[in-house]
Amino acid sequence: MAKRHGRPPGSHTSAAFLVLAFLAFTGPRPACAQPFSDPGTGIGGSANAIVAPEGWSDALFPSLAVRFRLTGNLGVELAAGFFSSTLEENGAEALRANVFPLTGSVLLYFFPNHRIQPTLILGLSYHQLRLSGSPDVLEGNSIEHQLGLHAGAGIQARIAKNLSLFADARFLAVSIDAADNTPFEWTSHWTAGAGLLFHVR
Repeated sequence: MAKRHGRPPGSHTSAAFLVLAFLAFTGPRPACAQPFSDPGTGIGGSANAIVAPEGWSDALFPSLAVRFRLTGNLGVELAAGFFSSTLEENGAEALRANVFPLTGSVLLYFFPNHRIQPTLILGLSYHQLRLSGSPDVLEGNSIEHQLGLHAGAGIQARIAKNLSLFADARFLAVSIDAADNTPFEWTSHWTAGAGLLFHVR
């Protein structure tokens, strides 16, 4: 009678282990603790450039920002900054405006499950201008206040679990009428900036 050759001991266990290992690496994986669509609250800052209204000098300025993600596609941003711009008349500085903008924005994220997410921006802004200049130009109250609207588009890229880069451009529709104290006016303008967010839960 021919001798029957059986499988070596443990061969069934080894085959089952290989199958389970294959499924572990190729099958569905559980969601990450911090998926791209919910990175947590982002706290950071940005460097910005402003294309000032006609007659005023352009400027670079810093800002601080906090971003909250409400859903995968929807977020909110609160930001504050500071910049200074001058207006010249006959080759000399006639007026200086120190501007403190505060903005609140709704952010609409596209492709929230991807590392790189295009963003639409819409919100309200508050500007405080502290004006200084010669007595011939500046009269009366030297502080102006105005609300405005802004809209823009940008991108946010998750570069690490707790770190994102962002960049955007915005148009601010604001008209600060300085007729009470100067013959000049600060009007709508463009800003563009890029920054870094640190995500916390």
